[in-house]
Amino acid sequence: MSLCSMITGVLLGVLASLIVAMFVEWMRKPDLSITILPPQTTYLISRSVATGTCVGLKVCVSNKRLPFIFRWMQRQSAGDCRAALHFLREDKTPFIARPMPGRWSGSVQPVPLEGIIRPSMETIEIHDIARITADSRIHIPAGEEEGLDVAARFPGETDA
Repeated sequence: MSLCSMITGVLLGVLASLIVAMFVEWMRKPDLSITILPPQTTYLISRSVATGTCVGLKVCVSNKRLPFIFRWMQRQSAGDCRAALHFLREDKTPFIARPMPGRWSGSVQPVPLEGIIRPSMETIEIHDIARITADSRIHIPAGEEEGLDVAARFPGETDA
């Protein structure tokens, strides 16, 4: 066996290994898709009493599973996902100058908690800084989906 054929064999082996490794990593990376969901009506509740309804618009972000023949590998989770919403007019010009941070549906509600002081039974609001933060991040494992709130229209309002 000549030196030239040995070097060619080694180089082809290295190249084949590199191609297989790149293909496997490309298949394992998260593959996100976005689906617009139909508008949903939600009941507004205050102190355990329904006070009205709200119409919400939401999108579904899903991390696709690997095709059947590649299920022996594991697709990576999409980690620390956050969203920036751009609101555009029909002619594609910005309706709002800067992107607005999105809020994942599974995030903690940014409303104050209620507490009761005993024995006077006085109701107080408790503001938790962790709930008010504007940064909403979420992990989306392979084969799962998460909702992203886009807009809401409250009763008696013409704008959303």
